[in-house]
Amino acid sequence: MQTENNNSENNLTANHKIINREFPFLDGHVIVTWLDQDGLFSQINQSLLDMSGYRETELVGVNYKLLKHPEIPDSVYEDLNNRLRAGKRWKGVIKYLRKDGCYFWGLTTILPILDQASASRYLCTVRKASRTQINAHIEQHALATG
Repeated sequence: MQTENNNSENNLTANHKIINREFPFLDGHVIVTWLDQDGLFSQINQSLLDMSGYRETELVGVNYKLLKHPEIPDSVYEDLNNRLRAGKRWKGVIKYLRKDGCYFWGLTTILPILDQASASRYLCTVRKASRTQINAHIEQHALATG
């Protein structure tokens, strides 16, 4: 996935009102998305729509950073991108930003789908993270709890 931070990507979350309220991960839901090599959503499932508050037409073709909560340090995404560029799986807890400004936590796994020598797309799954996993992430990255 592209790692450059340009103004348009940084402005994705700048246009959101941030609300300090957690949206609980819906029981039984697993978010499944496909991202192209530039980090744009190419396929999404209903669970992503339910969890994010967006419509399909608002997500397909848009960079995944639209859902990036500003409290998640850039170092998390640098690690994610470095592993994917190396053709390796990445797994970790992410705080996602919803359309309404609330947030939700997810245990995220991203797999690069290799086409010859490089990744041509990425499969991303997000499941409910346990409170223990969330607290460990907060402690590791010294995030505010809200």
